[in-house]
Amino acid sequence: MATGRDRRMVAGILAGIGLPFAIAGSLVAVLVPPNLSRQAESAAELRLATAETLKERGVEVAVEGVIHDLTPLAFESFVAYVEYARVTRDGETEWEKHAIHNPPLWLSIPGGQVELTEGYSIRTTTTTHEANGRRYLGFTVGDRVFVMGQLAATATADQPARIDAHTVTAETQAEYVASLRSGVLVARWLGILFCVVGGDLILSGGVVFFWRA
Repeated sequence: MATGRDRRMVAGILAGIGLPFAIAGSLVAVLVPPNLSRQAESAAELRLATAETLKERGVEVAVEGVIHDLTPLAFESFVAYVEYARVTRDGETEWEKHAIHNPPLWLSIPGGQVELTEGYSIRTTTTTHEANGRRYLGFTVGDRVFVMGQLAATATADQPARIDAHTVTAETQAEYVASLRSGVLVARWLGILFCVVGGDLILSGGVVFFWRA
């Protein structure tokens, strides 16, 4: 027969597991969907720019274009990529992000060219390469990408406009917006699921604590 001490220990374990689940679920459900929704609406409201319309420095802009062959190769055929290393923990193998190579890119867009500064986030990619325990996901010359960022410099007679990009993805604008909106639903339901699991564990702990044989 379980003693009072045993019941308290089991109840404490259940509540100790359930409480972090409930807190994490609440934070995900409350904070993540509004943030993703704002990102989606901001991206949807931007009109795709052309070389002729990139005129106002400091404003948020969006372009779709093709990576130009003026962009130097960084590794193999990649001009930008995320590198993952294969690691084994507790007998399980997984890919862990090792490095990101996001140098300046040249794009061909309607009406001309544009240069992206380094430091952008690489989202969805088109090409994958594996070698020597490494996996590379990235972009190659000729890939079509969607870009969001701030216009850092307008075009001059000998230089194209320059964008301080924060997002580069192989999606179109419509696909990017749709994926963010889908993420809103996923985050909301994931948060609810964590709350339910956490609540059930806490409730079970309470039942065990107050249970009498």
